[in-house]
Amino acid sequence: MCKTCPKDDSATTAQRTAFWKKAIELSDQTNLQIEDGAHCWVCLDGDDLMEGDDSSNTSTPSQLIRGCACRGTGGYAHPECVANWAYKEDEKHYTGTAMNSFNYWSTCPTCRESYTGTMALRISEILWRQIQHSKHPLSSVRYLDALANHAKAVLCNGDAELAQELYAHLIDLTRQHGVRLHNSDNLTKMAICKQFLGEFDAVPPLLDEAMQIIVEERGTDSSEAMFIRYSYIQYFYNIGQIQRAIPLIDKVEAKKDVFLKPDDPRSIRITNTLAMVQCELGDDDKAQRYGKDSYERSKRVLGEHHPETLRYRGYLDSIERMVRQRRTKRQRC
Repeated sequence: MCKTCPKDDSATTAQRTAFWKKAIELSDQTNLQIEDGAHCWVCLDGDDLMEGDDSSNTSTPSQLIRGCACRGTGGYAHPECVANWAYKEDEKHYTGTAMNSFNYWSTCPTCRESYTGTMALRISEILWRQIQHSKHPLSSVRYLDALANHAKAVLCNGDAELAQELYAHLIDLTRQHGVRLHNSDNLTKMAICKQFLGEFDAVPPLLDEAMQIIVEERGTDSSEAMFIRYSYIQYFYNIGQIQRAIPLIDKVEAKKDVFLKPDDPRSIRITNTLAMVQCELGDDDKAQRYGKDSYERSKRVLGEHHPETLRYRGYLDSIERMVRQRRTKRQRC
């Protein structure tokens, strides 16, 4: 490992976690900068819904925010308005067996991208609350999907403690009711929670169990196996043992473009992580190339003000700062 790279200690881990949370905060702060003429695409109102508004059916204010890849003044919405719209569409299309109606709660109907940030969190909270008060059994796909959707949104918004509780409940339910394949993703997400909380010893067993399930159900060359290897890379990066991830990096890079299209947000996310990894390994050229690529692709696909794009901008700034520091140190030597 390059001498200028972070060492394997708790301070380094805390710094990485703090940087991730700062990127989330940056994306939320930018959401506050609303364009002139912006309006909710559901109710067409350009103001925040204040307490007691009939259109929101909620007792708390609902802020006008961005939550998907839609551009322009119509790319905003009140989360409660979106939830009300999703509820109506869900009731209209849900047949009791087909789960396509669940997409109304997780995906924008216009840009077809998943909701992110505060939008995803608020909508998932509303859906989860509804499901808990419904007659759906704990073993139903409907219940499990709503729980998984909310757990993911909570984790992506930086609340690892609550996400851990939700994923623990989800893993327990899937084990009880034999939904084994779905549990591989739940175990992988739980491993992310553990890393956020600094419980690194708990990560390998979770990822090992997830990989065992996938190998038995899908095989070693499956897309699911690639995503778990990607999670191992993140783990080794976070504990400062990135050299152990080198064989996995080659496998992920080889399969990424096979399973994912270039404009797939998951492909962009993997490229961004590889940029940080290459920076840690001291390959400045590849780190900058990957960092710029993930940022530019996200800006094109999701939009310049999308929360994911803003995070990639933050990561790219971090990479370029570290590269400058290394070059300055070499010049002094």
